[in-house]
Amino acid sequence: MKIKLTLVVLLQAVVIFSFAQNVGIGTTAPASKLHIKGSSNITQLTIDANATQSNTQPLLRLRNAAGADLLHIHSDGPTNTFIGLNAGRVNNFSTGIYNTFTGANAGYS
Repeated sequence: MKIKLTLVVLLQAVVIFSFAQNVGIGTTAPASKLHIKGSSNITQLTIDANATQSNTQPLLRLRNAAGADLLHIHSDGPTNTFIGLNAGRVNNFSTGIYNTFTGANAGYS
């Protein structure tokens, strides 16, 4: 009984402390909340969008501490790049190709 109780307390401590620490992939000393350290010449991070991902919901959204959007990074096809809050939001990939929009609201109208 004492061994089981000790094991439960130990596991709870591991869970509590692991949520307060940084996460490292390929490193035992992560320098940020998520730290990926590559070990070979391959893509280090891949994000697969949902099939219905749209320009109104950017693939990457950076926010301030209060949760307000600062920057969106998105694309609706291999020939378009949108960097900025609401950049490229109304682009239609079937007619709008070879576009690069940089800055807040660039390509919004």
